This record gives sequence, structure tokens and C-alpha cells, in this order.
Amino acid sequence: MVAFILQIQMDQCTAKEFTTFSTNITLCESYDINDCYSGLITTLPGEKPVIMYTGNDTNKHQIQNLAMPKNLSDPCLRDITIAWQGVDGKWGVNIGAKNGDDGKALLYHIYISGSKSGVDTSVQNSSVKHVLEMSYQNKQLEYNFLGEYFPDQEKFTPDADDLEGTNLNLLLDHGMFYASKSFFNYAKNRRILWGWSKECESTQDDYEKGWAGLQSIPRQVWLHKSGKWLMQWPIEEVEKLRDKQVSIMREKLVGESTIEVSGIPASQDLDKTLYGTIFGIDPNVKTISLRSLIDRSIIESFGEKGRICITSRVYPSLVIDKDAHLYVFSNGSQSAVIFELNAWSMKQAEFGQEESII
Repeated sequence: MVAFILQIQMDQCTAKEFTTFSTNITLCESYDINDCYSGLITTLPGEKPVIMYTGNDTNKHQIQNLAMPKNLSDPCLRDITIAWQGVDGKWGVNIGAKNGDDGKALLYHIYISGSKSGVDTSVQNSSVKHVLEMSYQNKQLEYNFLGEYFPDQEKFTPDADDLEGTNLNLLLDHGMFYASKSFFNYAKNRRILWGWSKECESTQDDYEKGWAGLQSIPRQVWLHKSGKWLMQWPIEEVEKLRDKQVSIMREKLVGESTIEVSGIPASQDLDKTLYGTIFGIDPNVKTISLRSLIDRSIIESFGEKGRICITSRVYPSLVIDKDAHLYVFSNGSQSAVIFELNAWSMKQAEFGQEESII
């Protein structure tokens, strides 16, 4: 018999408040006239932020571009991420590439005119664990490799023996989570990650809607105490949007029994795509936890306190709004006990306007 601790949050917007800003990069030059893709922000010596991003040029070739702020006091360009400065003073950056079907991570050195020193981005000793993150384009999945980076050799050595994708611990998320980016939040000493969750509908539907995909709820990322895998959890600010609460205590699920969680709005999943994974647990531990955040077209689940994450897209067309219901069920051969279930409806996120920056 296994007990489950469930936390379920749902409503139309389960995220922190948003502020709408105008477009910072205008696609009007030959080097990005045919769109641009994700990149990184790095702070150069003298607190000078710079954006390095991928642009589609006039020939639709993907090239790397630099964007400098017109106003150095702009507070919206900040937080060091992928670029780093080695002990030899050289700046380095990884750029994804491929040779046939083989993925590559190319290391480039960036020479910055006039710079002699930069921001120290890491501590080099045996206790430090490095993470190499990879967005696998062919499968639209996110992989991470724990290991050690040797700056004097410019070499990364992974801990895992299996690097062919069959090691489930390599996946950041086992569902529709791709092209993630992270930054370090100095104020709260945490690393925050979010990714892109694409649509399951047709490309034609995307054209008709005028948009494709959405960003996941921001997650805090940290290393598990075992040092063997990363943990992820929705940032604490999400909990500030909790509203009405419903609880279920010590209910038993036998066979294919079902329990309805009534009293809060929900969205029913009509997309039959299944997402799941297998992971080992201590056989002496009889309790498994699950936290799910449910919106109108996306479900983000965090199992075993953030060890396993699964993001899925759902598109209900009949059971929506007041006609929607939320159920807890079991398809296992053995009975399970819901030790504690807490479900919250979520307040609407507030959207502000861009403040003037002089």
C-alpha cells in the first residue's frame, strides 16, 4: 500500500504578476531580418550587460549576434548566465551545433577589446558540481549532464556513464519542456529555470491563433543532497496566488476507483497522450508526493518533491469552466491511500505596464 501526498493548483494563470514591456530587439538589420531565436545575457567588466542571440540573416543562415544597450542604466538587462571568464582571462561561450545527426557543443573564445578582468562566475574546487545543459532539437527535449569542468583543459567530464539518452536522470523534464533558460537570482541565492512548452495542435492552428507555445512556470533548481541529480520546484512566489482551498484526508483508492475533488474550478484532459517515467525510490519509503499546476492548456507535475518533472499540454473543448471536474484515480493493481490532498484555485495574475526608463 502506498500513500500519496498531493498538492494541486489550478486556474487560468498560475504565475507571478507580469509587466508588459516593449520589444527590445527590432528585427530590421541584415543579420536578423528573418527572425531571431533565444540567446543569453552576460555582464561585462564595468557592469555592462550584453545580449548574444541567434539571428536569421538575409540568406536565412543562423548566425550569432551581439546587442548592446543604448542606456547602461536600463535595469532590465542583468544577471550573468552562460558566458564565463576562465582563469586565463579569456571569455568562453557554448554554442549548439550538429554534424549530421550528432549533436555538438562548440566552445568559443570571445575577445573583448580593452577588457582585462571580468566577473568571477564560479568557484573552482573539488566540491563544486558543474551542469552541462543541452536542448535536443530532434526530440524537443532538455537534457542535463552533471560532472566537472576543468578550465585549464577546457574539458567537461560527465559523471554518468550512459550518455545516449537512455539514462532517465539525464532528462530535465519528461514531457513537453524545451529550449529552457536559467539565471541566478542573487537576492534569494537561487537559480531559476523556465522553458518553452510547444503546442500539440497543427501548425495551421498556430497561424490562426497568431502564437505558438508558452513559457512554463518559473522553477527553482538545485542539486540533490546525493549529488546525483537536479531537483526542480515552482518558485515560492506562485504560492502567493493561492485562493480557495479544498482538502481530502486518508482516502483509499482500490483498483480503478475514482474520487472527485469538488469545490474548485478545474480543466479536464481530453488529449489522450500519456506522459510518464520510471525512477527508483527507497523501498522502505511508503509515501510518494506529487504536486501539479493545472492551467487551461498545460499541466506541470513535480513528483517526489521535485525529483521528477513532467509537463504536458491539454486542449479541452467540452468540459471547460463550470462543466469541468477534477478527479483522483488509480489504474494500479494494488490499492493506494491518499494520505493528504490539498487543492487550491488560483487568483488571476496581475498585468502591469512598462515604466518609463530614462
